[in-house]
Amino acid sequence: MKHTDIASNYGEKEGAIRSFIQSARQAGCVPYGEDLIIDGNIHHNGLGVYQAVIDDDGYMVGRWQRWGDDGSYSDRIKSSWGGEAVAKIIAEKQEALRGASWVQDWRDYIDAHEETARQHPWSSDETARRYASKAWTVHKFIPANGTSWVYGSPGSLKSFFALDMACHVATGREWAGRRVRQGPVLYISAEGGDDIHLRRVAWERDHGIKAGMLNIVSIQPQLDELKGAGFNLVRNHIQAIEDVTGSPPSLIVIDTFAQTASDDTREGVSRYTRNLVELRESFAPDAAIMVIDHTTKEGRTWMGSGAKHGNTDMMCLAEKKGDTMTLSMSGGKGKIKGAAECEDIKLTARVTGSGIYDDEGEELTTLVLDHSRVTLTDRQATMLALIDGGTTRGDLRPLWGDQDFNAGAKPGAVRASFNRALDALEGFDLITVEGTEDDSMIAPV
Repeated sequence: MKHTDIASNYGEKEGAIRSFIQSARQAGCVPYGEDLIIDGNIHHNGLGVYQAVIDDDGYMVGRWQRWGDDGSYSDRIKSSWGGEAVAKIIAEKQEALRGASWVQDWRDYIDAHEETARQHPWSSDETARRYASKAWTVHKFIPANGTSWVYGSPGSLKSFFALDMACHVATGREWAGRRVRQGPVLYISAEGGDDIHLRRVAWERDHGIKAGMLNIVSIQPQLDELKGAGFNLVRNHIQAIEDVTGSPPSLIVIDTFAQTASDDTREGVSRYTRNLVELRESFAPDAAIMVIDHTTKEGRTWMGSGAKHGNTDMMCLAEKKGDTMTLSMSGGKGKIKGAAECEDIKLTARVTGSGIYDDEGEELTTLVLDHSRVTLTDRQATMLALIDGGTTRGDLRPLWGDQDFNAGAKPGAVRASFNRALDALEGFDLITVEGTEDDSMIAPV
């Protein structure tokens, strides 16, 4: 469908074209992806579907309708705006518009889609399909157009996780086997320190790709003051990303909440999350915002108000044991909107070189996270090899006891190491363990 752009002839009202396109598509009359340039609005009434044209004085001077009586429309205009002079001006403009080349195109289009327009004037189908096409920034983990909250104790690798996620979204690479929606990323490193840039360089070197769409800024915007200076600071960085890349961020990471908020009260958290919603809706449509936060001293729940749980779309706990980081929302640790509560995600930390050297000529190292593979200890690798294609617990136990590393060990110690190795492999999702009886099966995944 092709139309003449009449905006230049009849005055381009601010947002009129955008308003018309949006309302036409919402009405189910114009499919998404179809180019459409008209100055005006489409409306539904009891008589049918019509398109209204607004002139530079703000008058509705033209309406092209598939169903209904044009006379009744003219009568309403005359009675509403009054005066023969106004009616004459309107009539002249209407007559001119009737000769425009797009009029017949519009009528033909309504004819072709008459049944759809009649049956689905308020249908949500297209909106739902559009939502589904970009519901996730990271599939079934980080919702787009939503706020995610990841909390963990000091040393839980939560900042390494946040940077890892940011790099994957910026490069479009799958994260932990999940699809990502690629786009620019704004990473607010509020805790400061240049080491995050070293981590980025090491990640790029380890993955063999530049995360060129990732912008790391070391700022501390206070975001619990509604539309205050902190709000404006983040807005400016969002705009700067759009100026450079042509699109707003797909992901905004705030690391951490403690450095960007003055308190953890319900009121403070509510102001904070309202600011995030306003930033997203006004300046970064469909972006995912991920906040990194701390746990209480006990390390099992988030610090501060329960409003964090209520006001977010995804929440999970980051825990570290050995070299393994686990992201979990089970057992009341978190939640996810629009999907089933996801199973624990395990990431393995390992040391890697950065390719950057200090003044002594020594290469600087840092950690990267593996989620495509698991780094096993020698004993865990031995256990996996003994399981092979599958076995029973009773058959596996003596094979384990015969290993050299168990020589001279007491029976209790052998049993303990056997159970630890099994638990680790099961935690890595490498094996399934059916039970604790001798005849229970243990099999590789």
